[in-house]
Amino acid sequence: YPERIRDLNVRIRQLAATDAGITVVDTFTPLAQPDGSSKPDDFVADRLHLNAAGYVVWHDVLDPVLESWQLAAK
Repeated sequence: YPERIRDLNVRIRQLAATDAGITVVDTFTPLAQPDGSSKPDDFVADRLHLNAAGYVVWHDVLDPVLESWQLAAK
C-alpha cells in the first residue's frame, strides 16, 4: 500500500510539473514511518483519520505554502 501511494505521488508531481498553477504539498512523508505505514501518534485508532497531533503536523507542512501564496498575492 505505501508503494502505491509513493507511485501515485510521483505521477502527481510529474503532472504538476506541466502546469505552473499546480502546487504539490507532500503530506504523506511527514505522517509516515520509514516503512510507509502511518505514524500511530498522529492518527486515531483507525490509522486513517488524523488526531490533534496529526493536524499539527499537517498544519506545519501546509502553513508555509499558504503563507507563500498570501505573500505572493500582495
